Amino acid sequence: MCGVALVACSAGVGRTGAFIVIDSMLERVKHERTVDIYGHVTCLRAQRNYMVQTEDQYIFIHDALLEAVQSGNTEISARHLYAHMQKLTLPMADGSCGMCGMEAEFKVRTSSSSSSSKTFFTARRYA
Repeated sequence: MCGVALVACSAGVGRTGAFIVIDSMLERVKHERTVDIYGHVTCLRAQRNYMVQTEDQYIFIHDALLEAVQSGNTEISARHLYAHMQKLTLPMADGSCGMCGMEAEFKVRTSSSSSSSKTFFTARRYA
């Protein structure tokens, strides 16, 4: 079933559709541990033409979901944010050449995704 979210763009279809798909697939990953980007875009287009208008938007959906799956849950409650920020500014205790926690997190985010031990499949459009 297609989910609906409130997001706006000029025509209300391209970028909005991309964010609806991302939001819906994040929920699906959380509950079913699967994604079906192609199927969801098709479902949305049955309700409103041109949802996800460009190839770049389609690629963005895949990239955003891949990063979300690889990163896992990174949420921090608002009441713990200050303490977490303080911790990230301190040098790491594991002897990482004086690198602070924030630098280490950034290094992980910018490292090649090929180092991931997980296998991901990209949806392909069949004519």
